[in-house]
Amino acid sequence: MEYKDPQNKILENQDDISIDLILSFRNHPDLQKLDSKTIDTINKLCINNKKYKNNNDTAHNMILKNPKLQNKKDNIDNLLLEFINNIGQISSDEYNNVQKAFYMKIMAEINFVKIYLKFFNSINIIYNKVQNYNMELFISLIENKFYYDYTDDVKLNGDFNFLSDMNTETHRVNNLTIIRNLNAMNIFTNQIIDECKDLLFKQTKYLSDIYYWYQFDNNISNNDMTMINKILESDNITTRDRVLLESLCKTTNKKPEYKNDTKQIDIIKDVLLLEISNILEEYLLMESVDDVVYFIEKKCTDALTKNKFCYNLIERYSNNEDKLLELLKTLYTMEVINKNNINNGITLYKKKTNYNENKIKNIKNIV
Repeated sequence: MEYKDPQNKILENQDDISIDLILSFRNHPDLQKLDSKTIDTINKLCINNKKYKNNNDTAHNMILKNPKLQNKKDNIDNLLLEFINNIGQISSDEYNNVQKAFYMKIMAEINFVKIYLKFFNSINIIYNKVQNYNMELFISLIENKFYYDYTDDVKLNGDFNFLSDMNTETHRVNNLTIIRNLNAMNIFTNQIIDECKDLLFKQTKYLSDIYYWYQFDNNISNNDMTMINKILESDNITTRDRVLLESLCKTTNKKPEYKNDTKQIDIIKDVLLLEISNILEEYLLMESVDDVVYFIEKKCTDALTKNKFCYNLIERYSNNEDKLLELLKTLYTMEVINKNNINNGITLYKKKTNYNENKIKNIKNIV
């Protein structure tokens, strides 16, 4: 997979980095408006006789474990400064370790993919200018994972051996999510996206992954629709794959054979419950109401799904996730959900053997 090298975004020549160039970074959007302290730190990196810091693996792992990295409210400038202060000038092998650590971190915590990629991209631009490093290994990890999942052409070895242990549907979908986000950041070109999509349609082992591919933006062209309908004409696809692909098309070239099948209902429920759980988890960590509103508008488009959303929120709130009560109140005030959705959610919640009456009273006070 070819990608846009950060040097093409900032420099036209390959001269040694200068203080004037460093100062010019302050006005460059890719560097997130670096403050003077950060620039001073980068300046220190440019000193040719600076010795490499020790324990770099430990240092970058400590930064990645920092919960502030998951919080939109924390200043990325400060985190960049902290990262550079802890890591400093490093060898190419050590920078490869940094790239691998970021890939594994994103794969494990995909809800924060946008924040992690933004942070890593800023780091990569800095090290590209200072030490002429790039994100080649990071891209290669994504590429090898993709081709390992969907073709028989890739044999993993060396730095890529660990990818064979990432063999679940979640791992595959997370890798696809990284690809789509890199395209949104203009690091991956549309040509790469077309090549990935073409391979997804050609493979037959993981047809449900086509569904997850389009969950990024729901942008399905007429040609895509034709290809999906062609797959649905086959008698050799599983019920789950059929249900997920039909949900993309809305209408198909042949009538669904599983309309009243309990398996179909269970699949739809499983997918929605997982997505609701993910968005609530993301809210608890990032407190972004806009993301929740967007999710409801895209995924909970009728009364039943909104009732289900309210039920899951109430259940999480009853387990001492008190922030969710304020979220519910905000969504109700914004008219994203209504009184009936909340009351129906309460009804579903009360079907549980043990429920918290005090929590229910708090919720009823909202409406």
